[in-house]
Amino acid sequence: MKRLIILILLMGALVSNIHAGGEAGTLQIFSRGGVGARAMALGNAYVAMPFDATAIYWNPAGMEYVQHKSVSLFYTNLLESSPYNFIAYVHPTVNIGTFGLGAIRVGSGDIKRTDSQNVDEGTFSYNESQFLFSYAKRLPAHLAAGINLKLHYFYMDGFSDTGVGADIGLLYRPSFSSALLRNISFGVNLHNILQPQLKPLESTDVHPYIVKFGLAKPLLFGDGGNKMSLFMDLEQGGGNSPFMFHLGSEYVFQERAMLRAGINNGYIAFGAGVSYGMYQLDYSYGKMAQHELNASHRISLTFDFGMSRSDMMRIAEEKKLRIIEEQVAKKIEWDRNEKIARAMENGKRYMQDEDYVRAQREFNIVIGFENEIPEALEIKEAKELYALATEKYEDKTKKAIAEIQAKDALDRKKKEDQIYINDHFKRGLAFYENEEYERAIGEWNRILDRDPDNELAKEHIKKAQVDYQAKVYTLINRADAFGKQGKYVEAINILNQAIGLNPDDQTIKQAITRKRSAYENKLSFHDLYEQGQNYQLRKEYKKAMEAYERALAIEPDNTLAKKRYEEVKARAFARREPMTEEVRSKFLQSLRLINQGNYNDALKILEEIQKIQPYNKDILDGIDTAREYLERQNRQ
Repeated sequence: MKRLIILILLMGALVSNIHAGGEAGTLQIFSRGGVGARAMALGNAYVAMPFDATAIYWNPAGMEYVQHKSVSLFYTNLLESSPYNFIAYVHPTVNIGTFGLGAIRVGSGDIKRTDSQNVDEGTFSYNESQFLFSYAKRLPAHLAAGINLKLHYFYMDGFSDTGVGADIGLLYRPSFSSALLRNISFGVNLHNILQPQLKPLESTDVHPYIVKFGLAKPLLFGDGGNKMSLFMDLEQGGGNSPFMFHLGSEYVFQERAMLRAGINNGYIAFGAGVSYGMYQLDYSYGKMAQHELNASHRISLTFDFGMSRSDMMRIAEEKKLRIIEEQVAKKIEWDRNEKIARAMENGKRYMQDEDYVRAQREFNIVIGFENEIPEALEIKEAKELYALATEKYEDKTKKAIAEIQAKDALDRKKKEDQIYINDHFKRGLAFYENEEYERAIGEWNRILDRDPDNELAKEHIKKAQVDYQAKVYTLINRADAFGKQGKYVEAINILNQAIGLNPDDQTIKQAITRKRSAYENKLSFHDLYEQGQNYQLRKEYKKAMEAYERALAIEPDNTLAKKRYEEVKARAFARREPMTEEVRSKFLQSLRLINQGNYNDALKILEEIQKIQPYNKDILDGIDTAREYLERQNRQ
């Protein structure tokens, strides 16, 4: 008898459709019913915060807030032997949004058929199913959007048809600072925006277009994970259909037990749930919709598995930063090899031209990389050539000085002048070798103050002025070339070198400063992070600290950038300070481990005592030494 009632209800829905002209929407069960015991215990007020796999049905945009891969199973029995089932799977990704699959089914078999005289004419069956293919993606301005593509199948007593439909959902979760509005969520679901049309009999059944608007607000109580959440939905079925209201409330105790109550357009519903680990079991009782004859029991099981979305994003970001670090290391190595090759070539050419001062300068550039590549053949060759250039230059200088002294041997004043000249000449050469052209010129100008006709000083001043100007303009031009290519970090590094030359022309100095500021303003997070690493590798810790600070201003929650910032900050403000007995004992123990080649254990001890004295220079030097030896050991 109950199965016959189902048939009467279904036929009544079809008849209402026929009377409406064959195109009006019927009171279709999947559109007005619902899925999930939790949502139904909340009076179907679930559009604004559907953060589980049932979001596929209520609002597909909510899938973007599901943290794990999630499966949801739902069951209720509308009448005897008339099960109503739902299953859904949500698959979140890091960058390309969230995908979902779902299926709803209601049906009954062995329904008796009788004629007008109540004579048994056998049985028939009824089945109605809907398959959902869903996608959601977060958009800017705290907005998420989702879409469902639906395949609807209907069968009854040998008559069947299939229709295609679509839903669109939006979720807006603004970041309010007010406690009253914090964590509030707004949702919109345009259900059947593409209306499924089925024609199992002579007339066409068009599923109704429904607009649902909802809001939800959680309220936290204390620090124990207790909270109360309030839900409200407003539903309009299109045409002259009346508005429907859905209200719900949920109390969660320590994130383990839940109590719920709701009003589904005037019908009371209630339920409960329990959560353990990755599993959640929910129950509700109440009427599904107006056309349901009796209230029914509903049960849902939801289980999550796999890595959370936040963990996947963190791992992806760490991988990206590791790639940046590798690229920076490769670039530094390439730049170093290029500088070495260029300096060796220039130095050998200067040797052939008997320009030993410039040859010394070039070979000294190569020797400067000895700490990084101590075993390189280029370092050994540069040292040998530097010694040869020094020897030849000293011979040349001694010869020149001897000739001058021979000419002025009879004049004491000239001898004193010569001593003065030799002293300042050597100082000027020392400054020249270190590319401190301005100071070198100053020393040689003192020679001209004493001996205005000193050709050697004039010659060296001209060389220094040419090299000085060439160095500044070469660096500016190289920086501009990198700037045009969008390589702002390289441009800034080169301009820093130009500033380091301390040009006396204020116009040039101001131009360099303006260019550097312009390039710094164009840096992105990764550029600033790379710049910070470059400064850190060159041990320019205050500049590295500034670069990491600017990077953190763009991405304040970046773990690796924070770690790098703390490392360079400690070294920028490092100082020598007395150690406690406990710290000194552990510090000496770490030094013994380093001498024994046990760098890992030494590093652990040093990092432990650094937490006690974070700016102790001796501890920081020990950490850097252990890391350097450990890295060299790993490379070998």
